[in-house]
Amino acid sequence: MPLVAALLLLWLPGCFTLTDSKEVRSPGWVSGPEGGSLMVQCHYDHGWETYVKWWCRGADWTFCRIMVRTTGSEDERRSGRMSIRDNHRDHMITVIMDSLGAADADTHWCGIEKEGDDLGAHVVVAVFQDISSPRGPEEVACLQGESLAVTCQYNRGWERNQKWWCQGMDWESCKIIVRTSGSERDNGRVSIRDRPENRTFTVTMENVTGEDRGTYWCGIERVEVDLGARVRVTISTAATAGPATARPRSLHEDMHILILFFLKVLTLLGLVSDVIWVNRPQRARAGAGGSSNCDSLQAPGPYYPPTRTGVTALG
Repeated sequence: MPLVAALLLLWLPGCFTLTDSKEVRSPGWVSGPEGGSLMVQCHYDHGWETYVKWWCRGADWTFCRIMVRTTGSEDERRSGRMSIRDNHRDHMITVIMDSLGAADADTHWCGIEKEGDDLGAHVVVAVFQDISSPRGPEEVACLQGESLAVTCQYNRGWERNQKWWCQGMDWESCKIIVRTSGSERDNGRVSIRDRPENRTFTVTMENVTGEDRGTYWCGIERVEVDLGARVRVTISTAATAGPATARPRSLHEDMHILILFFLKVLTLLGLVSDVIWVNRPQRARAGAGGSSNCDSLQAPGPYYPPTRTGVTALG
């Protein structure tokens, strides 16, 4: 309903005048989840770098209420749940609204303060319900003594909310082991790191033991009810672990094995050739100091017929 009401501000002409200054440009419409955050970036023309920038709320430009403003510098300024920062080089105003509520759905303005009438561009802010839990693995397994890493994903709008990792079967009473404070936080063997650029956070448990097995939750902190996903962790010893899966060989390793095979074949063929050459039939060579095969045959000697004992040969 708040989203519909915010859009009606644009669709009902004549109710309010939403006249943007040509020197300031805004996205026109942004949205974020209730309990989460959103970011608005407005650009302005060259020449307005050192002027005060502001963020105000209200469809009527004349009576909109300024929520947060800069001092003319690039320093970030915060007021309650909102912050504003000016980038002089990129000519860009960045506004962040945290812990969004249904009441934040309204028309806002990013503007420049100057003498006379200020400059500004309108932005319709919509807030929607998002109770989608983070998405992570249902079960992870690890060998005792090794490190275990669990990565969970979350939806747009939860980048600035704290993330946590807790242990226990019951969601409401699980013990939080570590939570983010900024982007990364360590707690002994357990660490957690949030990566808002790809909307994931990773929990690492080092040197796990059998006592680390059990049910865990990766969660997102909200103003009302937190969001979480259950992860079952199993720890096993090398003796109880299943057979190791052979690592597939790479193309480089396959080529190396193939080259060694061909080298061994060539070496074997060389040895066989040497054996055949050494045991080949020999022939005497004709020439000086030698004789041909034919010349080497001896003339037959005189023939003596066999004799038997006791028999006298006739003359």
